[in-house]
Amino acid sequence: MSPRPRPTVEAAAPEQVAAAADLFEARQSGAAEPEGTWTDRVWLPSDRERRPCCDGLEPDKLKDPQKLRSHCRTLLHVAHRFDLDGRLLRAELKRRRQARETREEPPPRARLAPLPPLTKPAPVAPGEEGASAEATVLHARLVRLLADKRADLRDLAARVGELGRQLEDEGQAVEVVIAETGAGDLAGDLKALIDDIHHLVITRDTIRRVL
Repeated sequence: MSPRPRPTVEAAAPEQVAAAADLFEARQSGAAEPEGTWTDRVWLPSDRERRPCCDGLEPDKLKDPQKLRSHCRTLLHVAHRFDLDGRLLRAELKRRRQARETREEPPPRARLAPLPPLTKPAPVAPGEEGASAEATVLHARLVRLLADKRADLRDLAARVGELGRQLEDEGQAVEVVIAETGAGDLAGDLKALIDDIHHLVITRDTIRRVL
């Protein structure tokens, strides 16, 4: 079955997209909270906050009483709140993140500690020449090993940052795909959706292994 063509992204006013991005970032950071109240031990959105994407999400009093509160922080919900295509909001968030990374100074590279100055070796007692030579070789190997490990740690720090950004992009992409997939077309798109989610899980597990 050939994949369903992706719908055309509807244009939106730049200030509308910017306002949606501002709200999404504020809710993700905790600077802003969704509108709602606690009712009978579960959090429910206000009438102004609620959108069609909230339908069918029933919070559980014991297992997940804040289910709708967490949903109201997602890209999908914020996009619906501003009547935006989720891909427009995702593109704006990605543009902002790249702009911030461009402005930031690169982190200083870790500097290797200087090697101690060479000193005149102490006289070696007869019969200890072999042990002294072996110790010198081992010391040189240890210095090289430490230098290699420090370089590996710098590379690992860079990889973790890149994997974190990739995880964020893929998570938002899966969220948009789920939102745009209608019930009638779900069977045709299910395999591609499962592949996206599987890739997301692999990326998450990779980050956990390197941390």
